Formats: sequence, C-alpha cells, structure tokens
Amino acid sequence: MIYKFKVWVWSPLKAEIHLSAKDDDEAAKIFQALDLSNFQWEREPMLHNRTTYEVTKTDEATKNSTIVSDRTKIT
Repeated sequence: MIYKFKVWVWSPLKAEIHLSAKDDDEAAKIFQALDLSNFQWEREPMLHNRTTYEVTKTDEATKNSTIVSDRTKIT
C-alpha cells in the first residue's frame, strides 16, 4: 500500500497597525489597499495551532484510493 499524508497547519498570528484617516470610509479604503505580506506578524501565544490531516491509502494492485481519515483526530 502507498500512503499519502497531507498536512495543513494554521498558526494563529497577529499584527497591529496604526493609520490616520479623516473618516471610517477612508480608513477602510487605506487598510484594504495594504499588502498583508509586509506586516510584521507575531505568533499569538494564547491560541493553539490548528492542524488538519488527510491520509489517502492506495492499493497498488488495483489503484483504488480510500481516504483513511475523515475529520478524525490523529494522535
């Protein structure tokens, strides 16, 4: 059998910025124009990482695939 493991990890991060605007609409427009990749991200220590697993088992003889984990916790 061949097992393919896919792992998605969500790590809670936070960033804080201060911007100056004359009203709410201008503030929203300025914020939406920002490139989030330029933020200085910090890990949020109060939240746990979220990890999602998908395991696919393939029978080499028949090439049939079965998803082994369907939203179950892998420990």
